[in-house]
Amino acid sequence: MGKTEKIDKRALILFAVCLAVILVLINLLFIRYRRGLDQNFYTLEEQLLDSFIGGQRDAAEAKLTDLQNNLKATAALIEQTGVDPDSPGLIDYLKEMGEIHSGYQVQYIPLETLAAGLEEQGIQPSDYEIYQKLAAGQSVVSELRRSKRLNGTYFSIAEPVLQDGKTIGVLRSLLDAELLLKETQSSTLYAISFQCVTDSSGTVLYTPNRQDWVGADLVSGLSERGMKDAVSKRLRAALGSADATTILIGEGDGETHFVSSVGLKYNNWHLVKIETTTVLDEASREIMHRMIWISGSLMLLTFLVGLLLLAGVLRQQRKQKIEHARYAAIANFTDTVLFEYNYKEDILEMTDNGHGLFSSVGDRIRNLRAHRFDLLGEKDRARFLAMLDEAAKSDAPRSIELCFADSSSVRWYECKAQALGGKPGSPEILIGKMTDITARKSKELLLIERAERDQLTGLLNKVSTEQAIRALLQQDGRGLLFMIDLNRFKKINDTYGHDAGDRALRAMSEALRAVFRACDPVGRIGGDEFLALMADADDETVAARKAEQIEKQLERISAAQGLEITASIGVACCPKNGSNYDALFKAADNAMYQAKKQDSGVVLSDEK
Repeated sequence: MGKTEKIDKRALILFAVCLAVILVLINLLFIRYRRGLDQNFYTLEEQLLDSFIGGQRDAAEAKLTDLQNNLKATAALIEQTGVDPDSPGLIDYLKEMGEIHSGYQVQYIPLETLAAGLEEQGIQPSDYEIYQKLAAGQSVVSELRRSKRLNGTYFSIAEPVLQDGKTIGVLRSLLDAELLLKETQSSTLYAISFQCVTDSSGTVLYTPNRQDWVGADLVSGLSERGMKDAVSKRLRAALGSADATTILIGEGDGETHFVSSVGLKYNNWHLVKIETTTVLDEASREIMHRMIWISGSLMLLTFLVGLLLLAGVLRQQRKQKIEHARYAAIANFTDTVLFEYNYKEDILEMTDNGHGLFSSVGDRIRNLRAHRFDLLGEKDRARFLAMLDEAAKSDAPRSIELCFADSSSVRWYECKAQALGGKPGSPEILIGKMTDITARKSKELLLIERAERDQLTGLLNKVSTEQAIRALLQQDGRGLLFMIDLNRFKKINDTYGHDAGDRALRAMSEALRAVFRACDPVGRIGGDEFLALMADADDETVAARKAEQIEKQLERISAAQGLEITASIGVACCPKNGSNYDALFKAADNAMYQAKKQDSGVVLSDEK
């Protein structure tokens, strides 16, 4: 009785704490809702301002492109007709062009005059670069420059005029920088407080608002006026991109401030505008006022939900404590991972020492059949899931071996499991264990490797070579079989000793490894005889090229070791010379002996 009262008292205290927490959460929810609402407004405003400045960019580029096209057409007309660029007729034509296209003032400047002007003014690197481009026949858009004579900031577009393939002069139009900042769309919701043209580093090149900003770093200037570091980094990144980007840079006193930027396709210029609006704060406040009346009913509902949550939490805690204690006790076996799989819920629960194997950050994996294991390959993953299905068909234990591997290690585990509960063929759960068998498996694989490999060369031995080639021929139905025999191997042994003979055999194996693919079976089938299959190939040209590569490898190795190592090579093609191992082996063997007899190095079998 006392124990029950103690539990009830703890439950009431927990419920009271939960209720208080929930009430705090409700308040936080309203705050978060307000912030989310503001964020949604900000996002909409940013998208709208993106479209405004993007339209401004499109309009400016369209004007410049139109002017460039007119200059190109005029230059092409001069080149094709051979008209004198200084003729009165062309001068009148250029004047009319400027009248038709308001703001365009086009003039022709001979190349010599342009060069002389540069020398008089003192040649600057940027001016000389422009001159070189024009002389080479390239179009040029100059940098923005402040003109005391014209009392403004201007840039020019120049198009070279060619005759007989050489630049004789340029068509140039001087444009006011204000052209870049003319708005195509506007809204009474926003007030532009500052606009400018910058380069990609953020240096202000032109602004109609504040001349003292020209030459200054825009981001640093705004940071000094209170812009946060995180916003400064975003703005700096936006100025390095050509995309239209709008960033919230500050808010207060009912006003919200945005900065918008977009890149032009000329000289890494960026259009930048700082705009202010009061609409966001007013709209957000109005919506929040309409939401406040919901809070009373929401709190009452929260109280009822809290009661249900308390009961559910207590039940779940008791269940989790029991389950955790059970698994924790069993997990003391460090080399064994215990697990339980729920068929209906598709949930796998495991002891703590299984988290690394199953790529899990907790003691359970939901949606196991869709889970991706970092250490378990797709083939073994499919085998593991298939074992779950096979175990569900009967209550007999199941056992498989699984390989878990990463970039630095490989671990083998024996997985044993048995289905329990439910109806026959439809169990509720499956329990199992995974035992580390890496040491045993390593010994088994080493024995298999030794049994399949030639100890001297490391290539496949005769039996393994034949098995591998038979399997590939049956699978693919085509391939090139190479029979390679070392020439004068006995003479090498007799003259230089058996160590030299062993070096020659290892050299041959090295040459074959270098020539054939990793998927091609290559083996030593006799004292000085080697066999290799190039699957998925039946082209005799490929065979000849491979044989030539073997000979070149042997020449290289011979020079390095000071031994004359050559080989006779016979090649048989499947299905031309046979469709099975025995027929191909005979054809390749005969071709090899023919090559040895003719001392020709390589012979392609002509047997049918």
